[in-house]
Amino acid sequence: MLLPLIFFPHPSNTLAILSNPPTQRDFIAQALLIAFFYFNYFYFIPNFYFNKKYVAFYCMILLCLLFIIFLPSLLTNHSPFGHPAYPPGSHFNQPPQDFDKPGSIDDHHQPSPPQNHDDFPFFGEISHIIFLFFVVLLLSLSLKINNRLNKVQQEKTTAELSYLRSQINPHFLFNTLNLIYSLTIKKSEKASEAVVILANMMRYVIYESDKNFVPLNNEIAYIKNYIELQQTRFGASTKMIFDVNGETTSSKKIAPLILIPFVENAFKHGVNCEENSLIKIYIDVDEHAVMLYVYNTKVSKASLLKDEGGVGLNNTKNRLQLLYPGKHELSINDNHKGFSVHLKLHLYD
Repeated sequence: MLLPLIFFPHPSNTLAILSNPPTQRDFIAQALLIAFFYFNYFYFIPNFYFNKKYVAFYCMILLCLLFIIFLPSLLTNHSPFGHPAYPPGSHFNQPPQDFDKPGSIDDHHQPSPPQNHDDFPFFGEISHIIFLFFVVLLLSLSLKINNRLNKVQQEKTTAELSYLRSQINPHFLFNTLNLIYSLTIKKSEKASEAVVILANMMRYVIYESDKNFVPLNNEIAYIKNYIELQQTRFGASTKMIFDVNGETTSSKKIAPLILIPFVENAFKHGVNCEENSLIKIYIDVDEHAVMLYVYNTKVSKASLLKDEGGVGLNNTKNRLQLLYPGKHELSINDNHKGFSVHLKLHLYD
């Protein structure tokens, strides 16, 4: 608003400019436009427009427009509808002469008064204020609507994540109960060790799964514990290849329990004690991403893990879309011989 004065080429004339009524009117109008922007953004739109009180909203807007148009003119004694008078001392302001008297000025020497072709000069002077008013109105409206849409989307995302997390804990509980049951039936000597591992896993799920992101090494430790329990359960009937490469002790973070569903799915569909089963799990970590590869052969009859719950991969796909939009690559290959998953995730600091 002050830029025209700051960059004016003759600073000595600044006071003269400020003393000009049209300039004073424009400065006051622009100040009112700024006030209108914030008032509209924080009060009119939330209380009237969003509550569908459109008549009241547009009435308020109209009143503000009239206020911004006429108040500056009244404050600067600039008559809104007064036609500009002739300059003081002009012969046009003098009483008309009697041209019939001797010595009067001849008609063809009498200058004509200037013709005013603009019947409404005031509206021509404040047209730019009206234009700026509607620019400010549309700008404040678009910004507020966009802000509300972002807030609604954020709330929707939070609600979806809460729903998906609420499904994780029951799913984990089904898994642990089946593992404990199988170890108890076999009367395994490793049952006590398995209980300790299960306790660590449950601690991770209870205290970490409600967070958006956790240290990557905690997630990998959870996967290692899960694989160790499965190896204890199935023994030599399942050939297991598990390898982790890269720096896993860095400060990089990942969404909790985002990798384990693909590992669980391999044991769910690729293990049968009566058949030779093969499961491969590779985790590669670099500076910016983690890559997971999981492969399992398909068996004619999957293990009892098929009854562990119905969360599985659909839940994980939804979480990937919410937590890693545009920052993950997922490729699934399903054929009659085997099932493989390639997942690449961007790691957060």
